[in-house]
Amino acid sequence: MEDIKLVLKGFIVGIGKIIPGISGAMLAISLGIYEKAVGIISNIKTELFKNIKFVFLLGMGVLLSIVLFGNLINFLLSNFYLPTTLLFIGLICGTIPNIFKDINQKEIEYIDIILL
Repeated sequence: MEDIKLVLKGFIVGIGKIIPGISGAMLAISLGIYEKAVGIISNIKTELFKNIKFVFLLGMGVLLSIVLFGNLINFLLSNFYLPTTLLFIGLICGTIPNIFKDINQKEIEYIDIILL
């Protein structure tokens, strides 16, 4: 079951890679896989083979989403530009609370929200 969850997380990150304005990294942070992925990449010589299953399953999900949704996103943007763009804006705004959950500050100031 965990393997399927990891492929689905990779699938979601892959969708973020093809949707304009949505960061795959932001989705990875929201899904809780960013830290592990960056740790593997930063120590690729020692960590890649230890975590080959993680890398393979995540990569498989990313590739599947790019193959399956690439044409769909193109179709939606070509034929339903405004609703599709508004959906993307909603998805972006929906990830903002997750950013603030990960901040270790006690108090968030208005300038932080504006800069975000």
